[in-house]
Amino acid sequence: NTDWVQLIKGENVVKLTVTPPTDSGLSETTYTLTLYVGEKPVVKDPAKVKVYFTFYDGKNYCFPVGRTEITAIEGTAAKYGMENAKAGHLVGGMDHSIKAGQVSVLDALLCAHEAVYGAAFTKDTMSSYFGGSSSFVTKIFGVDGSIGYAVNDRLPVGPKYDGYAINEYALSEGDDVYFFIYASPYWGDYLSYFDKKQLTVNAGEEVTLTLSGYMAMEQMGTPGKDTRPITTMENIEGAEIDLLDENEGKLEFGDYLGETDENGKVKLKFDKAGTYYVSAIGESSTTFPITGPWCEITVNEAKPGESDLNGMLVYNGTVANNTTVILKNADDSYTTTNVFEWNKYEYDLGTVTDSSNQLRFKLKLPTGAKATLHYTDLSGNPATKDATKSSSNAAWISCLKPGKNTVKVVITPPAGSTVGEKTYTINVNCQPSLTALALSANGNEAYLNPAFKNSVYDYSADISAAIETVLVTATPKDASCTVTYNGQTDSNVDIKDTDTIVVRVEKDGIYSEYTIKLNKKTAYTVKFETYPANAIVRLQDPKKAILSPNADGVYENLMPDTDYTWVVTCKGYVTKTGTLNTPAQLTNGVLSVILSAAPASNLPDYSGEWP
Repeated sequence: NTDWVQLIKGENVVKLTVTPPTDSGLSETTYTLTLYVGEKPVVKDPAKVKVYFTFYDGKNYCFPVGRTEITAIEGTAAKYGMENAKAGHLVGGMDHSIKAGQVSVLDALLCAHEAVYGAAFTKDTMSSYFGGSSSFVTKIFGVDGSIGYAVNDRLPVGPKYDGYAINEYALSEGDDVYFFIYASPYWGDYLSYFDKKQLTVNAGEEVTLTLSGYMAMEQMGTPGKDTRPITTMENIEGAEIDLLDENEGKLEFGDYLGETDENGKVKLKFDKAGTYYVSAIGESSTTFPITGPWCEITVNEAKPGESDLNGMLVYNGTVANNTTVILKNADDSYTTTNVFEWNKYEYDLGTVTDSSNQLRFKLKLPTGAKATLHYTDLSGNPATKDATKSSSNAAWISCLKPGKNTVKVVITPPAGSTVGEKTYTINVNCQPSLTALALSANGNEAYLNPAFKNSVYDYSADISAAIETVLVTATPKDASCTVTYNGQTDSNVDIKDTDTIVVRVEKDGIYSEYTIKLNKKTAYTVKFETYPANAIVRLQDPKKAILSPNADGVYENLMPDTDYTWVVTCKGYVTKTGTLNTPAQLTNGVLSVILSAAPASNLPDYSGEWP
C-alpha cells in the first residue's frame, strides 16, 4: 500500500518512524526527509569585515583595549537582543539604516567584547561589561562614563548634521574604530590622533610623529542643517609622549619619550628591537584634555645596506685633531661627542668659529658605492664634489660661512642595486666674528684693554664719567652679518645709564658677543699757558695719538693715572717736554710752561713744518 502526505510551498520535513515487533528488543528508528517545493532558498553567510578597534578611558588615562584587529560580523547585535537601524530610519532626512550585508559599529563593539572576554561574554553576562541601548552606550568593557566613538579619526556625521549612532553606521574593511570616555565634564575633549598608527623602523632610526586633534563635540549639530567644516582642528603643542605599559590587562602611561613642538611634532628613536606602543597626554590650545592617540612602532634590528655609509669623519681644519673634529666614528678617540651611526641620517654638529671656511670628509663606503657632497659655496652658489675616494685622503670643500650651513652627503649604491640613494645631512653653525673693534668719545679713542683680538670677547675701557655717548666702530669679518650695540643698530651708544656695551655680530641667529666694561672715572681738563705766548703745544695720549683742544684751547676728558706726554716748542727757544698724569700737577687747571731762549747760533735756517 502507498501512503501519501500533502506538501506545501517551501520547506517540508517528513519523518517516518519504524516500530519493531513487541518483545523484539529493538528500538524505534526515525527517518527524516526534507523536501522543498519551489526554489530552494539560499542561506548566505553573514557579512564580515576586519577592522581595528581601540578603547581609551579618558577618566583613568589608560587603554582597556589597545588597538587590535578584530573580525566584526553582521547580525551580532541581534545575537545579544539588540538591533541595528531598520529600513526607513532617517536622521536629518538622511537614510541611516543598516542594510543586509552590512556590519554596524554596534556589531563591531560586541565582537570586540567577545574577542576580549571569550566565552565569558554572553547574552546572560553582558550586563557586567556592557550597558546602554542599541544606539547609545554608557558602559563598555566594564567601565562606565560618557562615551563617544570615531571611525578613521572622525565622528561619523553626514552632510546634514546627521550624526550616526552606533547602530546606524556601516563599517568597511580596514576601518579604524575608536571608542573613548570623555575626561572633561563639559564634553570638550579634543579627539587626538597621530599621523601614523602603525609603522616599522630599524633600531636607531629616527621617526617623526605629528599629533593633531579637534573638539569632538564640534561635529554635533541640529539634524537637517548643513554640516560645517571643522574649525577647531589644530596641531597639539606641548603634549607629553609616553610609552604604554601593560598592567592588569590595561595599557597605562609609562616612560616619558618627549614632547610635541609648536607644530605638534615629536622625534623618537628606539635603540633596541621590539614592539613599542606610544600615546600622549596633553591639552588643546583651549586647555581641554586630549583623548589618547595610538601608535604601534615595530623596531627591527638595524643592518647597513648598499647605500649606507660604514663610517664618516668630519673636521674643519687641515688636520684632524681634538680641536677640529666635529663628527667621529665610534672607534675614534677624538673628544667630540658627535658620533656617526650608519642609520642616523641627519646630524646637528654644533657651532665652529669662522677661523676656517673648510669642511673635510673621510667616508667609509660600501664596495662599489659612490659619494657626492652637495653644498653651497662661499659665493652662495650650489656646488657638488665627488667624495668617493675620501676614505684615505679627505675630500674638502670651502663651504663654511657665518650662520647656518648644510652639507648633504649622497650615497649612490653600486650599479645594478635595487636600493635607492641615501642622504646624510650635516648641519654646522659658523660663529661670526669681528676683524676690528674700537671705542671713541668726542673724537678721542678710548683704548680697549686688552688690545682687540677677534677671539677675545671681554674688554674694559677707561672713560670720563661725564661722557654720555660713545661711538663704537665694529667691522664684521663677513659683510653680510648684522652688528648691534646694546641691542640697537646705532653705533652711537648712549651710556648715561649703563657701564657695559655689548656688541653682537650675527647671521641666521648665530652670533658672537663682544663685551666692553666701561670704567667711568672723574676726568679733568688742562690748559697750557706758555711763554712765549705763541709757543706751539702738542699733547699725546699713551699710544702717541695727538689730542686736540677745544675752541678755548682746553684739553678735555683726561683720565687720571694715565700718562700724557706734552711738548712745547717755539722758534728761538729751547723745546720742553713732560708727562701729565694727575690734576695735582695743575694750578686751577692750568699748566704753565716757560721756554728759555736758545743760545746764539751761526747755523743756517732750514725750511720745514712741525708737527
